[in-house]
Amino acid sequence: MRQFPRAVGKMYLKNPSHWISFDAIKKYNPTSLLHIGCDQGNVVKRFELEKGIKAKGLESNSPYYLTRVTNNVIYHDVSHTPWPIADQEFDFIYSHSILHNLNNIEDVAKEIKRVSKRGLHSIDFLNSNISGKGWTALLGDNQTIIDHNLINFGSVHLTYNSGPVKFNIGCGNALFHYGWINVDINDLDEMAKKSNITFARHDVRGWIPTHDDGTTAIIASHFLDSLTETEVDNFLEECWRVLTIGGFLRISVPDTQKIQALDANLLGNWQTRYNKESLISLLQKVGFSRVKVYELGESSSEQIRKETYDTYPDISLFVECRKMVL
Repeated sequence: MRQFPRAVGKMYLKNPSHWISFDAIKKYNPTSLLHIGCDQGNVVKRFELEKGIKAKGLESNSPYYLTRVTNNVIYHDVSHTPWPIADQEFDFIYSHSILHNLNNIEDVAKEIKRVSKRGLHSIDFLNSNISGKGWTALLGDNQTIIDHNLINFGSVHLTYNSGPVKFNIGCGNALFHYGWINVDINDLDEMAKKSNITFARHDVRGWIPTHDDGTTAIIASHFLDSLTETEVDNFLEECWRVLTIGGFLRISVPDTQKIQALDANLLGNWQTRYNKESLISLLQKVGFSRVKVYELGESSSEQIRKETYDTYPDISLFVECRKMVL
C-alpha cells in the first residue's frame, strides 16, 4: 500500500521548471502531449486548461502521484515497457532530465517512437554517456534534444493579475502564481522568491490580514484539519468577513470515508475530521450558500480552476461555497 505523506519535502521548488517547460513545449504547437516523468502533472494540467488539448503524464514517484494535480497522471515507471499508451496516441512527447538516468534507454527509445510523432527532451550531458548526436541517432530526427540547464535555469515569464485580492491560506509547499497571496505560519519566503511568488507569513488562527468585503477568492487546502474546532469556527467567520459578495471559498480536507476505506489508522493524523455532510453543514452554519462537492480540479470559478490546483485526490474532499448575502 502506498503511504499518504503529510507533506512532500520541497517539491514545489521545481515549479519554475514547470513554467519553463510549458513555454518550451508550446513553441511546437502540439495537438496532444505525453509528459514522461511528469512529477505532479503541473505541465499536463496547464496544457489541458490553457491550450485545451489532450494531455497525459507518466510518473512512478509515489509522493508526486499521490499529490497529482490532474487525474491524467498515470502511475507508471517509464523504464518498464511497454507503456500503457496506444501506438501514435500523442503528437508530442516531453521529458526533462530523466532519459540519461535510465539503464534500458534502447527500450524506452522504441516506446518514444511508438507512442509519439515528435518530441522534446532535456538531457544532463555531464551525467550522460551519450552525446547530443548520439541521442538524436537513438531517438530519431523528429525528437529535439536540448541541455537540461536551459530548463533548470531558464527565464520564467508570468502574467500577473493585479486585480482583486485572492488568498491561498495555509499554503505549505503548494504556492500559486497569478497574483495569489500565499499565506502560511511557516517561513516560506526563500521558496517563494525562487519561484517569483507572492508570500506573507502570518498565523490566520487570529485573523486574516485584510479589510472587510475585499477578497474575491480564498483557498484553504488541508488546513482546517490542523485546527481545533474553535479555531475552525473563527477561521470560517474570518473568511466570511473578508470575502466580497459573490466571493468563493474552496476547502479541501481529508475525507474520513475515503480514509477509513484505505486505512482507519490514518484518522489519528488530524485534529478535526470531516465528511461531506459535516463540512457542508459547517459552512452553511456560517452563512455560506451554493455549497457543493467537486472532483479534483473542478470548480464553478474559472479563476480557481485555471490558476490553482488541488492535491491528494485519493483521500480528499473538495467543497466550494460562496458568500451571497450580508
